[in-house]
Amino acid sequence: MRAFGTEISGNRGPGGELSERQRDFILAQVEAGVRTKTIAETLGCSQRCVQKTISRWETTQSNASRPRSGRPPVITRRERRRQLRIAQKYLKIEYTKLLEEAGMWASHNTTPDVSRRTIQRYLLDSRYSKFRAKRRLKINRATALLRLKLAQDLHSFN
Repeated sequence: MRAFGTEISGNRGPGGELSERQRDFILAQVEAGVRTKTIAETLGCSQRCVQKTISRWETTQSNASRPRSGRPPVITRRERRRQLRIAQKYLKIEYTKLLEEAGMWASHNTTPDVSRRTIQRYLLDSRYSKFRAKRRLKINRATALLRLKLAQDLHSFN
């Protein structure tokens, strides 16, 4: 964590989060009568960021970060990588076997810990398809006719 009062890095994305110390600093400066524009210049953030911090303090009386929105992921990144490795190792593995191999379907359970569709979605997100694309050689008409004749001869070999 960087030292207090240093300018916020240029790598910080727009709408990025301020630390709790920086929010405390903002509130202390406001109580001391400093303008929001001056506080924003001191911290290296926008004036609107300072104003939002003040309004949040006035409504919630809290300086803590709010919990993240959205549902947390069902499986970890480590488990996703493991499933991908297993799927790449066994090219024609079925999803039930993949779940068993990855340890996400205990033998005593009747249902897996993760749905089949979740696994399909994760494999699709990592741009993996469990079916190889068939590569066919391009042949000209003469070669195709020659192969057809050979196949017909072999068929009537008896």
